[in-house]
Amino acid sequence: MFAAQTFFFTTICDSLRSPQEARASKPRRQGGDAPQTMTDARACLIAALAEMLPSTLEELAQATTLEAPTAQAYLAEMSARCVVMFNPLTKRYSLPKVTPGCALAA
Repeated sequence: MFAAQTFFFTTICDSLRSPQEARASKPRRQGGDAPQTMTDARACLIAALAEMLPSTLEELAQATTLEAPTAQAYLAEMSARCVVMFNPLTKRYSLPKVTPGCALAA
């Protein structure tokens, strides 16, 4: 028995599915005023980082309308998985140059 992170395997499986299958398997939100789920908050943070220059925690929390501790928890988890990058000298978050889900060259 060995321990393995399933994020790597699910990323590979998700990248192999067609866009129609991926859209069909995602659950739909029923109400417009429903609270954000973890996936939605992560997507909001990534979208905000894509539109902004490297940003501080406060700037990202304000741009995504998340509370600062909530945004900090999501950003810490995403930086541990290398989804976002954190510069400890400037205390700013940014997106990496290469995203983990893209295909590798042969």
